[in-house]
Amino acid sequence: MKRKCLLFFRFIVSYGSTSRIPGFLSTSQNPFALLFMNCIRFNYLYRDASNYKRWGAVIFSNPQGLTVERIEESLRNVFDQGELFIAHQLGLPELFPYITEPICEDDHCYHEYESVELMNRSSTCFGVRTIDELLDKVRNVGQKGWDVFTPADRIPYLSVYTEESSQI
Repeated sequence: MKRKCLLFFRFIVSYGSTSRIPGFLSTSQNPFALLFMNCIRFNYLYRDASNYKRWGAVIFSNPQGLTVERIEESLRNVFDQGELFIAHQLGLPELFPYITEPICEDDHCYHEYESVELMNRSSTCFGVRTIDELLDKVRNVGQKGWDVFTPADRIPYLSVYTEESSQI
């Protein structure tokens, strides 16, 4: 066993980086997979009716070693128009700017998918949701349909800005 571990680590050192390690090392069947598990950063934004944007990101672990291309394809196949989703249905933080700005009657509930990216191994991705859990949630919501709502109805304590109210 000592010889196998030494050969394994010599193999890893020869690659110089965990991002260049072959795919068979990132499978869940490999006992060393957690040493080289990469995190996935899910980037998204909320774009309001006036085209103001608020950006956000969530880090997911990737114990299955899914590729960015496969994750992106799975997401775009289910998201409305290939990029729109409702954040709270996926357990993601909502990025609405309504705390600091009034709601416009044209504002909507959709967040916009921007990208997923592979991150180097980091302590921040241990103990967090896996990207598989997110993809399962996306598929489930996609089958049921997105639960569309009007932000003004959901956040009743904020006033809705309309052209009429601005002329008062």
